Amino acid sequence: MLLSACSVPAGSDRASFKEEIRREILAELRDPGASERTVDPASTGSVEGRLIFKKKGVPGCRVKLVRMRWFESFSESTPEADPGAEFETRTNDEGCFAWRSIPCGRYRLLWQVPGDNGWIRRAAEKPDAVVESGRNTVLADIDLGFRPIATVGRFP
Repeated sequence: MLLSACSVPAGSDRASFKEEIRREILAELRDPGASERTVDPASTGSVEGRLIFKKKGVPGCRVKLVRMRWFESFSESTPEADPGAEFETRTNDEGCFAWRSIPCGRYRLLWQVPGDNGWIRRAAEKPDAVVESGRNTVLADIDLGFRPIATVGRFP
């Protein structure tokens, strides 16, 4: 299911955002094919960043952007991956990566260095990237010289 709403803008009313999401979910339930339609270019943005080691870019890393949905409960906010809403690319010779025309939302960033088969991510539960309509989100450099933050999984 791909929700077309953007993330909660700073200073906006959280209750109205939740109501907007509820309406979209109900609309998708009434029209199951809605999530398969083409994304409106006006509701997309872009993301770019760089993986570095010892201040130099790391080429050939796989980088994945996974859209997350946050569910509120009485005690906490819990992230869950949005099935089908992930985008993958590789770093160039300077360690840079970029995506264009990404649907608005909150995303988690994962990376995999050449020769490894485990995905690595930051441990924070907050989103790594917030894509807003018509905007380019530039992420801070990710230094691979630090200990791995969290290993997401190993794949054969």
